[in-house]
Amino acid sequence: MSYNPALTVLTLSKIVVEVGNHADAARAADYPLELAASPEVFARGDYYLDTETLEPSSERQASSLWLGSEDALAQFGVRRAVAIGREQLIAALQGQHVESGEQLRKPGLLRREARDEHGQVVVDGDGRAVQEKVTGVAHVDMTLSVPKSLSAVWAMAEEPDRKAIELAVLEAAERTVQYMARTKAVVHRRGKDGVRVREPAAGAAVASSLHVTARRAREDRAPAPQLHVHNLIVGVTRSDGMLVAADSWEWFRHDAALEGGALFRAQVADALAAAGWAVRSGTGDRGRYFEVQGVPDGLCEAFSPRSREVAQARAEVERELGVRLQGGALAVLAKDTRQVKQHDLDPDELRSIWDALGEEHEFGPGAGSALRRHGGHEVDVEARMREVRWVVLEQLREQGPTVSLAR
Repeated sequence: MSYNPALTVLTLSKIVVEVGNHADAARAADYPLELAASPEVFARGDYYLDTETLEPSSERQASSLWLGSEDALAQFGVRRAVAIGREQLIAALQGQHVESGEQLRKPGLLRREARDEHGQVVVDGDGRAVQEKVTGVAHVDMTLSVPKSLSAVWAMAEEPDRKAIELAVLEAAERTVQYMARTKAVVHRRGKDGVRVREPAAGAAVASSLHVTARRAREDRAPAPQLHVHNLIVGVTRSDGMLVAADSWEWFRHDAALEGGALFRAQVADALAAAGWAVRSGTGDRGRYFEVQGVPDGLCEAFSPRSREVAQARAEVERELGVRLQGGALAVLAKDTRQVKQHDLDPDELRSIWDALGEEHEFGPGAGSALRRHGGHEVDVEARMREVRWVVLEQLREQGPTVSLAR
């Protein structure tokens, strides 16, 4: 079975946090802030991001940053491009100011899956998830992932080039989330005549965390490298300045989510090309993806055990039902088959496993940097984006979505 980039998707997950329950908010905060999944622990040298400018720096900095609209972030008491503090995120997830504790977002009675003290879903005697109602606030995690070839390049690159890739992915993620908030009708308000108005947000407050490992497949020794950004949208602002929850359903109407996924991939591809890596467009299922030129297909497959696992499960279900699974059904299947993220391997040991796999495919440490043509070139990004957006959207309207919904 060959590597299938179609399993790389934009995923939207709804997160409900009970207001006043510190432990509940802490469980929700700890997952994106997990240091063991961050690029810092896999660094090949002391080379990190400057959180003020999102530029490379020799000082160690976090890859979990407050990003988005300055005005929206200011309401929570945080600043853009500053590292996220754990207690800050715990407060923001309860809709509260990070210092004063003031309740900024209005809590409501919300339904969610019940979880135990370890964060695991509680099931009844029939194996179904138990539902509960809590007084809380809802958030959206918009997770954006890159093609496997780029994760392979990152894993086999020298540290300065790794940071260039991380910067490109984080910047593309921030632009994509803000674009989705500011151009789609994700907020509601009552007009002067009492009629409900749906409109785009003025901006979004986002806790973004770059992770670099995938979930481990059942029979695999170690998780594979996989760059993806968890963008926790903790609030969006209306035109009147009020901080509210984003209506994620609007991101699935009128090709909105398709546009967002295409925009993210196009921006990442543009940044890589500008930095000197050659990019092959029109790859994968019906030509919807891009790959970095020069990465062996065999290595992409070796680094894609979860893709193979989901593909096998999909084939079994499709044979049993006699129908083709798409969209949300694929998201449910991926969720049902995934393992809890495990970080029991020492980062140095995990990196040595990746290096060994790379060498087996003649793409060992340093190979990712060797693909880069230093010096780069200038790109008219706006013109390129207009062209890419038109072409991609036309393809997507004809061929269907490459996004999924995970609840």
